[in-house]
Amino acid sequence: MRRAHSGFTLVEIMVVLLIVAIALGIGVPSFKSLIERTRTRTSMEDIVELLRLARLTAVEQLATVTVCASADGVSCSNSAADWNHKLIALRPDPDNGAGTEAVMNMSVGDGVTLSHNRTYSDADGAGGYTIDFQANGWTPGDQGSLFVCPDSGDDQYAYRIYIAMSGKIRAVPHDDDAGWTCTEA
Repeated sequence: MRRAHSGFTLVEIMVVLLIVAIALGIGVPSFKSLIERTRTRTSMEDIVELLRLARLTAVEQLATVTVCASADGVSCSNSAADWNHKLIALRPDPDNGAGTEAVMNMSVGDGVTLSHNRTYSDADGAGGYTIDFQANGWTPGDQGSLFVCPDSGDDQYAYRIYIAMSGKIRAVPHDDDAGWTCTEA
């Protein structure tokens, strides 16, 4: 009498491995783009939240709140490179009239580049960019845009954050008719 064999043949195992390899070959690039899109969107949402909190704090406390890049998370930096590391919102320190205190700070996510479309020279001649929300919530003279782009430079996942003179913050995803690209921002 013949005994029944259980298990898989080598041909069956090879077919299954081939199917798995094809599925991974199709799925991994899609997964990478999902991660890139999610990182960029999350960073954009965090930046918008920081800007809105800064505006709210300015109105609630009747004080100017400044949003800027920071190397140390405590004071503003004039380096354009710091926009890709940390952002802070500063308000006048109620306990120290001459000082400031951080309302909120955030790190810009890995895999994301943040840039802006304005530069100026302040009173001491140092170049920099700050966004100052006044006690009424307005940002006169500070209207502009922040660009949130994936490090890959792929425009399809990029966002532009508009900051209106009225203090309104609006984020829009990039489209082909946007008039800007991540490499130009």
